[in-house]
Amino acid sequence: MQIASKRIHSGRVIDLDEDTVRFPDGSVGQLEMIRHPGAAAVVPFASDPRGDVKVAARSPEYARATD
Repeated sequence: MQIASKRIHSGRVIDLDEDTVRFPDGSVGQLEMIRHPGAAAVVPFASDPRGDVKVAARSPEYARATD
């Protein structure tokens, strides 16, 4: 659940927001969210000494909602 949002960058193509969210376990944290009027995809990577590892992540419900 989104608690607050702060616009970090407004660009011609994308906007970058820092959202304060409450996770399902009750903890609170910050997420950097790219906002784009069209489709977008992000593939996160985790650093690993044996090589980069792709990470599958589910988008928070509020991030998938349309404005």
